[in-house]
Amino acid sequence: MLSTLSVGATWAHYQLNDPNISNIYRRQLDGNPKPTGSEIEGRSPVERCLWSQWANLRVIDGVLHLFDRAKRAYRLIVPPGKVSKVVREVHVEFGHVGQRRTEAVVRQRFWWPKLYDDFVRNCANCNICAQTKSPAVAPKTPLQTVATFGQDHRVGVDVMGPLPTLRRGNKYILVIVEYFTKWCEAFPMLNHEAPTITLLFLNEWVARFGTPIELRSDQGAAFESRLLEEICRMLRIHKTRTTPYHPQSNGLVERTNRTVMTWGRNPVTVSLSL
Repeated sequence: MLSTLSVGATWAHYQLNDPNISNIYRRQLDGNPKPTGSEIEGRSPVERCLWSQWANLRVIDGVLHLFDRAKRAYRLIVPPGKVSKVVREVHVEFGHVGQRRTEAVVRQRFWWPKLYDDFVRNCANCNICAQTKSPAVAPKTPLQTVATFGQDHRVGVDVMGPLPTLRRGNKYILVIVEYFTKWCEAFPMLNHEAPTITLLFLNEWVARFGTPIELRSDQGAAFESRLLEEICRMLRIHKTRTTPYHPQSNGLVERTNRTVMTWGRNPVTVSLSL
């Protein structure tokens, strides 16, 4: 994990050349005693914070760490000038997950003062998250859970696109979600015509998981086609549709679409096979 953030010699260089850490780092490295209160007076807040944690500091492989007594683990001390780099790289590597999950990952390995405040600020300023994640908004009316009565009772489908052309020429993605287990799969497509969607649904879903009782979609032309209607009739699948211009009617699929779009914008997680 975080290969670019894992080179000990690099971190030792960062700590040695950071004015907030270098004094404490040199003393720990050379085995010198803790500075007195008068010696630390007037120093930066970061250095005074490290001074207060003196008993928990250790130099491991040439890099200054802080011993987390609660987790019984050593956490690498990040110089202030490298905080944004750590937050950004972890946030991107883990697929632009939210602030809390990104923070939890970093807390396992790294430490710096006011870590929480830096995470709130850096994650809030992520342009990709701002473009793909919807802000939390209070519902206008009380919502009700859509009843499902077991696996494959209800399956939702939707098409994303057109997207920037991928390596194999695909411009669309078919998203299929099973409502009971929340299992979802996404399939790249060259087009969003009815034969393409129907064939993918039969070969990639029905052939592996069986026929659902209900198939739910919006009123796109491909989903309203005679071909898909006939397939549903032959397989005894009850075809339902959402209200026009009301994506909340198929909310689970729409939420999955946003997640897939987040992955697609992340060059680390997007599949090269698309």
